[in-house]
Amino acid sequence: MFTQVILVDGNGVLHPRGFGLASHLGVLTGTPTIGVGKNLHFVDGMNRDDGFKEKVTGLKKKGDFFDLIGGSGRMWGKAVLTSDRARNPVYVSVGHKISLETATKLVLECSHSRVPEPVRVADHNSKLYLLEKSKQKKKAKQHSKGTSTPVSVTEASDKSLKEDVLLPCQLFEDLSLEDT
Repeated sequence: MFTQVILVDGNGVLHPRGFGLASHLGVLTGTPTIGVGKNLHFVDGMNRDDGFKEKVTGLKKKGDFFDLIGGSGRMWGKAVLTSDRARNPVYVSVGHKISLETATKLVLECSHSRVPEPVRVADHNSKLYLLEKSKQKKKAKQHSKGTSTPVSVTEASDKSLKEDVLLPCQLFEDLSLEDT
């Protein structure tokens, strides 16, 4: 089993330098990557004017999107509504070794709420990890002071959480991950 694509909580080419975290990770690993930003970098003359706000409010149902085209005419990514319940889109951009169309399809396929499942679960697990480390540090500090006050540790007991990380969505055979 090998990683076919990585969804990154950050941007790919939709970045002030044209090379965000998703692009870096993809180049370093040689794996196709997709940037999924929760906030938009206003690059290449894009701005949050009335026209932009109107486009966002025009997104009504899952799958609605608009292209993010800069003043130079370059296509930077897409603003995509990933759920019927979502009020704001996510900003999908190419990271590495994948087309924007395929990236958008995969993000939609992996989304049940605003943030695609792989990104949501990774974010949740990282917060649990940091909470655990914080409690361990606090416990170590108490022991070094000579006290032995027990600290309760909250662990993720949700078995499905671990399964979600491994199989967050089904990839369809008709989606080629190697198109560029």
